[in-house]
Amino acid sequence: ESVMGIVNQLQSPSLADFEMLAEISQMLTVLDQDRVLERVIELMAKAVDAAKVSLILRPDYADDWQQTFVRRFSGSYDQPPGEESPQAIHFAQRVLDKGLAGWVFRHKQGAIVYDTLSDDRWYLFPDSDSQARSALCVPFLYSGDVVAVLTMLHPETNHFNDYHLRLMSIVANQATVAVRNAQLFNQMVQQQQQLETMLRT
Repeated sequence: ESVMGIVNQLQSPSLADFEMLAEISQMLTVLDQDRVLERVIELMAKAVDAAKVSLILRPDYADDWQQTFVRRFSGSYDQPPGEESPQAIHFAQRVLDKGLAGWVFRHKQGAIVYDTLSDDRWYLFPDSDSQARSALCVPFLYSGDVVAVLTMLHPETNHFNDYHLRLMSIVANQATVAVRNAQLFNQMVQQQQQLETMLRT
């Protein structure tokens, strides 16, 4: 058995891990989707010491990914919430087509890339300036469907391990419920507004 495998078995949850899970479980009652997602991304990045994080989300839980939503985190948000740029949508579609996020979406399971130079699931786009050498990617699953994919990157090889994957999968499960609650609440508000408009006319 490899040394890495033994180290992974010895790793146990830290107090910070439990605090993160407790905070995310409290978000189940927060009905602001952007606020939920930004905090989840921040907590997950910190928990595994990721250098960069990107989240690709189906905002309205549509049947396709034409309208996608990308958040990037690298110490601070370099993209504010709101309308997605055409570049961000193009990035998301390319990654879902050829990249690691697409593999995770199709297989509906998380993945660790220990070395981006030797893992076939990692596709380096010709115009990419990515310095990532390891990656961790998890799906947000709801009723068996992938509603979002979160990718975490690090410039060193072998940065992420099986413990990180298990922890992030648990967090993603909790976060999915929080995001879905926010989406359903927003849909209910929109429907109520439409009904009020119809009744006034």
